[in-house]
Amino acid sequence: MQNPTNRVRELEKQAAELVIQWKIFSQLFRNPVYDDIFEKSGSTFWLCIRAYLIDSIFSSISRFMDPPTSCGNSNLSLKAAIEWDETKPLNEDLTKRLSSLEKNWSKGIKKWRHKRISHADLDTIVCGTGLPVIEFQNIDALVAEISAFSILILDQIYGEKKNHDIVIHWGVDQVVNYLKLGIAKKDEELKKIQSEDD
Repeated sequence: MQNPTNRVRELEKQAAELVIQWKIFSQLFRNPVYDDIFEKSGSTFWLCIRAYLIDSIFSSISRFMDPPTSCGNSNLSLKAAIEWDETKPLNEDLTKRLSSLEKNWSKGIKKWRHKRISHADLDTIVCGTGLPVIEFQNIDALVAEISAFSILILDQIYGEKKNHDIVIHWGVDQVVNYLKLGIAKKDEELKKIQSEDD
């Protein structure tokens, strides 16, 4: 039997990890200042990192939208959380929040999850059937709503305050600064070689 406190805390922890993933992605790939740096330091590598991160984020969001059970096993999902005994006093509020999330998720990420991430849909892979374009604003909203959902439960049921909006750079600035130094050093060496050839 699951400890109710543990599952509430774990739901919030999973939401916090999703927020961190999305913040890292946003800091790396929603800042046009970095485009030139990534181009010079290995564009293919950074395209792969971008794709892997977005797949992981879409998967995380989708797991929160799972049914309460799958193949007889309990899921740690928002639909499951609504059915927990300890969340009954919040049922009306949580149900409204989940309805908003479900609508937002179904717009596009749901198709990505079922046709490309969790399954290799034949038409999608072989025939090039297009997947919907997911706007950053859509992901912003989903991540924020999932975060708020988990924080509300932890706060209202156990009185524990959490904040997922803390601004932390997760080493992104440090990585980019080292890339800048490396690029500058490489450019300096190329200039030196060119001057020697002249």
